[in-house]
Formats: sequence, C-alpha cells, structure tokens
Amino acid sequence: MALCDDLEAKQTQKYSHLVKLGTGSLNALQQSTTEEELIRWWGHLQTNFGQIFDCVENVEALRQTILQLAVTGRLGTEDERDEPASELIRQIVEEKRHLIEFGVICRTKPVPEIDENDIPYTIPLSWKWVRLDDLTYISTGSTPSTTNPDYYQMGIIPWVTSSQTSLDYISIADKKITQKAVDDCALKIYPIGTLLVALYGQGKTRGQVSELKIDATINQACAAICFFDRSKLIKDFVKFVLKKNYHSIRSISAGGAQPNLNLDKIKRMLIPLPPLREQKRIVDKLNDFMLICDQLDQRIYNRERISLSFTNSIIRGIVN
Repeated sequence: MALCDDLEAKQTQKYSHLVKLGTGSLNALQQSTTEEELIRWWGHLQTNFGQIFDCVENVEALRQTILQLAVTGRLGTEDERDEPASELIRQIVEEKRHLIEFGVICRTKPVPEIDENDIPYTIPLSWKWVRLDDLTYISTGSTPSTTNPDYYQMGIIPWVTSSQTSLDYISIADKKITQKAVDDCALKIYPIGTLLVALYGQGKTRGQVSELKIDATINQACAAICFFDRSKLIKDFVKFVLKKNYHSIRSISAGGAQPNLNLDKIKRMLIPLPPLREQKRIVDKLNDFMLICDQLDQRIYNRERISLSFTNSIIRGIVN
C-alpha cells in the first residue's frame, strides 16, 4: 500500500511539474514583444513538444495561446499589399444602413463610439477596432408557453436553447415548435451561419459560442449574431474572437445568483478586425492548429483509456 501511495505521489509531482513547464513556456510566448523572442519560444516549444503537451491542461493552454496570438496579429499573417480593415468596415456599415432603410432588419439604438480607454491591447496598423453591432445584426428569441400544446405538438421548426451552445455547430435542435408558436410569439427564424452566444445557463454555459447549421428559432437565453452578404466574409474570424474571449465575456455579466449577459453587452463587444485577406490566412492557420490540439487530446484520451483497461485487468487478476 505504501508503495502505491509513493508511486501516486511521484506521479502527481511529475504532472504538476509538467503543467508548470507548459504554463511558463506558453506565458513567455504570449508575452514576447519582438519577432526574435517569438521565434525563440516557438523553438523551445517545438523541441519539447512531446513532453509539454502530454496533459490536457497544457493542450488547452496551447489553444488559448494560439488564439491570443491570432487576435493580436502575431501569427505571421500580415501582408502590406492587403486592403486595410477600415475599407471592409466601411462597406459592411454601408450595407447594414441600406438593409435598415429597406426594412430588412430593424433599426436599433446605436452603440457608443469606441473610446481610446476602451481599447484593451495594441493591434497592427492595418487592423481596426470595431464594435460587434456595427458589423452584424444582433437579436434574441423567446420561449413559447410550454402549457400550450398548439405550440409544440407536431412542430417541425427547430427551436434551440442555450444548453446546445456547448456544441461547436448545431445541426439538430433538441425541440421543435409549430408555425403558430412562431407567429404568436413573434419568433425570428435565424439562418444557417448565425452565431449563438449563451446569455445565461448552468455551469459553463454563459458565454459559450456555437454556429447554426440549420435554420432555427432560439429562446431568450441566446443572442443571435446574424451576418449579411458582406459581413458573412468575417464570420469565421469573429467566431474565433468570441471563443478566445469566453472568460472575458463571462466576466461582464450582471451579478446575482445567476449572472446574466444581455444584448447590449454583446452589441458593445470590441472586435480587432484584420484586413479580409489576412482574416482568411489567420482562420486557415487556426483551423490547422485546432486540429493538432484535438489530435493531442485524442492521443491523451486513448493512452489513459488503455492504461485504465490495463489496471482493471491487473486488479481483476488479483481478485480472482
């Protein structure tokens, strides 16, 4: 028994050392201020990659570090030939103005101008800070009365709640409602590609971001971020920014027993927008990196499953 306790203590100590090594290396990478420092710390991670990223905590920290480098313009994706982000923003704002004028989307209270004190960090000169509401149309949904069978029986229209925002993509709704529910409750049917942010919910739900792969209505616990023709081009980058800001999004929630976000706070969110072509390069790199992280997680899971199976076999052999 003492031998088992000793082995467990050593394993715990080794694991703790591994997490500290990963945290220290990734923090140094994030805090690098010159290209030389970035290259040096990337080299350090590459040399010790197999050792450092052999635990789920460090793999998750790697995800967050890569996202941080991406949204601060430090993934080596700049190209001086790119059209600046300010021109892209002008085009999106102009398109949104036309959609409001023609009654396609509703006019809403304008968000405040960005103050210098609002800006959280420095971005490349070709990028531009912009509020999320300037680039998109943001709204929410509601819950049809659950006591009215006419709203749910034989329903065929997907109705999504915040509990599903843990999924990266939503392809199937947990519940379906009728056209009568949509009409009586003035629900909007949001198109494929709409991003959903959980405004409140149990545990880790608040602040989660998901993407609709179906046309669907939503409940009041979700904010729907809708894109139009020009702004659809920035959706993938915006989604990564929102995922990167998960913890900061949660921190701006109103207090109480169950802290809540609201539409106004979602609309005011700041987005560091790169030129369109650079966004494509960043998203491509992020997709590659996230795939690697997923593969690392799977490798750890497979190893632990084999280890557990082996341990159980030994125990069964001893008991029998």
